[in-house]
Amino acid sequence: VDPFKRWKVLYDLGKSEIRLGEVRQGIDHLREAYDLLPEISFRATAAAGRAASARLAERLSYDS
Repeated sequence: VDPFKRWKVLYDLGKSEIRLGEVRQGIDHLREAYDLLPEISFRATAAAGRAASARLAERLSYDS
């Protein structure tokens, strides 16, 4: 599987799960997506990567 596609699926899944109230599962998927960032030849903009990281950090702070 293309690492970028896997990242996108995990990222979108995590966001959707959080919106549906499945916060723990959503955070887990967002963490998996975050862990893939170094592996992928990122085809999105650097701003999208920073935005994704900021949203993940925000979500993780709610879990504490």
